Amino acid sequence: MNCSDIQNRLTDYISKETTGAVSDTIRIHLESCPNCRTVAKDLNETLDILKLDSEGRLGDAAQLTEERREEIVRAYTHPVIHWVETHHILVSIIVALTLILLAAAAMIVINSSRDEAPEPVDGVEVWIGPNSPNGLIAPEKPDSTTGSAQSQQK
Repeated sequence: MNCSDIQNRLTDYISKETTGAVSDTIRIHLESCPNCRTVAKDLNETLDILKLDSEGRLGDAAQLTEERREEIVRAYTHPVIHWVETHHILVSIIVALTLILLAAAAMIVINSSRDEAPEPVDGVEVWIGPNSPNGLIAPEKPDSTTGSAQSQQK
């Protein structure tokens, strides 16, 4: 099991709801992984506080407010949402950068499509030559009979 699997099962392990091989695997992992050991210690302390508070043994000064209790439960049951709320500035920066990159990519696509020559339209007269309104000159083509280059004009 990796650290994520272990941390997902810590509550069951601390509550002694795991048995046999799973308990042994978690115990061995906690002995060798300082990060998971810290998470288990913090979780154990939090559960102890919640247990003492629910039994009324903490006293009025040490009791958790309902708002704080809900925050702890929410952080434990919805860790991703809690992380986003805790790191909202970082999340905002990431979202803003993503939108900027998407806008830049869209502008590149739009500008590249403008650089392409338009498709010819039936019924539209095209002027090519020195007297054309748009100033286009046709490339010289070799004459198939003489081999000399000639200029085409319409």
